[in-house]
Amino acid sequence: MKNILIIGGSGYLGSNIVSKLILNKKYNITLLSSTEVESNFGSNVNIVKGKLKDFDKINVVIKKDRIDTILHLASSILPNSSYEDFLKEEIDIIVPTQNIIRLCSKKEIKFVFFSSGGAVYGETKIKEIKETHPLNPMSYYGFAKKKIEDFIQFEARNNNLKFLILRPSNPYGGYINYNNKHGLILAIINCIKNKKTLNIYVDKNTTRDFIHIDELVDIVTRLLKSKNKNGCFNIATGCGTSILDICDFFLKKFPNRFRVNYHENLITDVSSSVLCVNKLNKNYPKRVKISFTEGLNIISETLIDTP
Repeated sequence: MKNILIIGGSGYLGSNIVSKLILNKKYNITLLSSTEVESNFGSNVNIVKGKLKDFDKINVVIKKDRIDTILHLASSILPNSSYEDFLKEEIDIIVPTQNIIRLCSKKEIKFVFFSSGGAVYGETKIKEIKETHPLNPMSYYGFAKKKIEDFIQFEARNNNLKFLILRPSNPYGGYINYNNKHGLILAIINCIKNKKTLNIYVDKNTTRDFIHIDELVDIVTRLLKSKNKNGCFNIATGCGTSILDICDFFLKKFPNRFRVNYHENLITDVSSSVLCVNKLNKNYPKRVKISFTEGLNIISETLIDTP
């Protein structure tokens, strides 16, 4: 039986991970969240209200619940966040995370960090980016993730930290909090539901690697079961799709409920981000796999039933 503390588990990614883990009787789950948790977790999850900066409270929870694994998903910034946002992130997230990482080293707790599958790598001409590729973030969001990754590696070298660094691509599908404004697919869904026009301010040929949340969660659970001590994994499909192609898909499905306006490129972003999944395929060849077309069709069927 694993005793898992999930930090920042009330967001889109965390909520879906918790929803799947509670179905497995091999996990005792404690969730630390600074916001109210809107879910049907019920008594299956011990929910603790608190911030990452509440070190003493977290230490008490770790002792009381005999935590052996920590999943870290907490972040307060987005890929388009400003320098001022980054400074706040450093105070509220990065430094407190470093304190938790040091605690994990001392108590021999496995630290699982959800980084970014695109933002940490930055711009590259490589078609499929491997985990060993240099990290050259272009955004403060990616830079913040890299700082935490660097500290994890430092603690592993010097104090034998047990860790996993997960670099997910762009998850979609599953349980959705419509108050979350992050992500192209969610933006499209909100536009279709409200019959609004989507305004895009990046190059419409920008390409991203998308992964269905069910596939991502399946990979995470397999990694949690793994006996691998340390490692870094791209969590992705290895397939790229452009913004244009995604929008065209929904335009054909919902011609009367969805419109797109492509504007001059006002936002600087990585033009292409497709992750190499050779390492993932080698270690977990039998994992759940959902094609992007299949995933989009599942979403479309749900939206068709929405007035």
